[in-house]
Amino acid sequence: MNYLNLLDLTGLADTFINSWVGPVFMVIMAAVAIKFLISGQIRAAIVFGAVAIIVAIFIFLGDVFFGANGIFTRQARNLGEELGGNTIFFIQSLFR
Repeated sequence: MNYLNLLDLTGLADTFINSWVGPVFMVIMAAVAIKFLISGQIRAAIVFGAVAIIVAIFIFLGDVFFGANGIFTRQARNLGEELGGNTIFFIQSLFR
């Protein structure tokens, strides 16, 4: 039995986000937006919607940006390679 596979938490994180965080986030977002619309605060509803969209991008697409092959991870890795061989080990250790 390969015990290293037990240490992989990416499946657990994906399940947690899809099963719990996502639906809770959507319910809270809808409730607050409805509250703003009922009270007639259209500007607050628009601002809340814009902030909620930005937060949703980080919640649901966080691994695209910060995962093992994410955009920011690749940029940091490339920067480390350009700066020198010793720096890459430091930057990679930050993302493990």
